[in-house]
Amino acid sequence: VRSTQRLRSVRVTLRMRGRTVATGQASSLSGRKRVSLRVRRGLRRGTALLRLTAVDPSGKRINVSRRVRLTR
Repeated sequence: VRSTQRLRSVRVTLRMRGRTVATGQASSLSGRKRVSLRVRRGLRRGTALLRLTAVDPSGKRINVSRRVRLTR
């Protein structure tokens, strides 16, 4: 994960077919950082939605979503 400004309360979720399959979090993010995800359900091949939620320095909540392809 990469950021151009300092963020706090960073949460990452991976969703497939409307269900959360993995989650991760970091207390802060500035520049580049690796966030490990804890798998809650079995992962399958296919397309998933990776969603990042954080709070910027002014207190505004930021949401970013990207589609990712899982292969195995």
